[in-house]
Amino acid sequence: LYYMTQYVDLVHHPKEEAIFALLAARDPGAKKNVAELTKQHHMIEKSGISFYEKLDSIINEACGIIKLAEIEAPGRLYSSSLRTHMDKEEKGLFVLAGQLLNDNDWKGIKSEIQTKTDPIFGQAIEARFHRVCEQLSKEVSGKQAVSQGDLSG
Repeated sequence: LYYMTQYVDLVHHPKEEAIFALLAARDPGAKKNVAELTKQHHMIEKSGISFYEKLDSIINEACGIIKLAEIEAPGRLYSSSLRTHMDKEEKGLFVLAGQLLNDNDWKGIKSEIQTKTDPIFGQAIEARFHRVCEQLSKEVSGKQAVSQGDLSG
């Protein structure tokens, strides 16, 4: 969640919004989807910060005992909203971006957006994410081994 609120919301979403602005300028039919997805970025950011703060208060014992539903419901809402949002981007505006934007557009987007190295998928993984990356690597390796075993059996 830290990654989402400190990298995705602050660096990745503004980059997408620069892409969306170009799309809306090139294809007026995309304006409605651009407006909707941009609004969702802001709602996801607020939801993520709120959820992060709630989790942080639990971890740091800043709040008393809370009911599971008080943390589970916002977590489920955040993750399902994010998944729906990403699906809409990938199946809609990102496809359109591939069709309408050229190399100069992409260079312009890259130059105008604040750059910050991705702490997980960049060249150097931030220390706080090492365990997560190791765990993901183990899970991927395990699934590949299972898949390869299925093929040989």
